[in-house]
Amino acid sequence: MSIVLIRRLLLLICLLCSVVLLLCSTDLFAQSVAPGDSVHWVDLEKGLVIARSDNKPIFFWFYGSWCPHCKHMREKVFVDTAVIAGLNAYFVPIKIETASKRQITFQGVSMTESEFAVNNFNARKVPSTWFVEPNGCRILHLKGFRPVYDLVKNLEYVRTKQYGECQNVSLIDPPPTPKVTPDSAKK
Repeated sequence: MSIVLIRRLLLLICLLCSVVLLLCSTDLFAQSVAPGDSVHWVDLEKGLVIARSDNKPIFFWFYGSWCPHCKHMREKVFVDTAVIAGLNAYFVPIKIETASKRQITFQGVSMTESEFAVNNFNARKVPSTWFVEPNGCRILHLKGFRPVYDLVKNLEYVRTKQYGECQNVSLIDPPPTPKVTPDSAKK
């Protein structure tokens, strides 16, 4: 065989192996998702009950209807099949508009969804994503827009409990450390 033919054969074998690996990937989120399927969002009160009864972590997504990054996530991220499959299979997805005046009851207290978002998750800036264990322990907080690859990575991180024991992530962001400049160091 000529060297050119051997190279073409090797290239073809590599290409076929790549296709087989892609198709046979054991990605945990590669479950079947019907065309047009979407994330099965539930409201807060129902979601908390489901999380406890099914022992699934909660995926809170706080958003604003006016927020361009939130709109981008709705249109580009929450339509991805890996995101849809992961959220629907392993989490209780709850989305809350931070300006919503809809009345809810949380731990026996009546409040608006807006009050819930701010008082319980400090969701003043959107989009804001929280992963929470069924018992209420806050696992992980993601600030701002999250592209598909990043969200899928974090879904897998929480689903497989790579975080270990829940440390109850703080609601308050640590204050920024002051920058030391040559002028401030002299004072």
